[in-house]
Amino acid sequence: MTVASRSRQGAGVTAIFELRRYRLHPGTFDVLHDVFTRELVAPQEALGMGVIGPYRDRDAPDDFVWFRRFDSLEARAPALEAFYGGPDWDDHKDIANATMIAFDDVRLLRPVSGAIPHDTDLTVITAPHEDGAAPAANAVFITHPGPNHFPRLPVREDEQVTVLVSRAGATTVVAPPDAHVAHLLSGPPTA
Repeated sequence: MTVASRSRQGAGVTAIFELRRYRLHPGTFDVLHDVFTRELVAPQEALGMGVIGPYRDRDAPDDFVWFRRFDSLEARAPALEAFYGGPDWDDHKDIANATMIAFDDVRLLRPVSGAIPHDTDLTVITAPHEDGAAPAANAVFITHPGPNHFPRLPVREDEQVTVLVSRAGATTVVAPPDAHVAHLLSGPPTA
């Protein structure tokens, strides 16, 4: 399934991204997808955030994966405060939260190169960060070193990762950082 982004997602020098992955109760992906795309994307974008996705993980169909872009680390907390303290989230949070088992698998990233493709499904590979050349990808991100100034939304700060985003043929894959992913990084990303 592909959902085109409605975001102006350019990766400026100070731009930061969140890679967000929610574990959902079985069978609730479509419920969250509907309320998210119909009610929660436009208000975030009106506050200057870019929304890219959502995507479904072909290996974990009850996972909801998306990116959120901010112009800078300093812009993130006020934008999040305005959204999560505003009427749009207040009106729809009960429906959204009822679908989720966990919402704390979040990476704060900075772009190294490229841009997330809008027009197709993606392969997203997350792996421990190591210096050196990365395989070909449409976009490459690494962990942003800045602090999480909005603790209401947890961010994983336990490891440095490289995130590779590439066009895929069918669905999205978000792989955990493990030995299998390290093996995938030895060649071009695959669908």
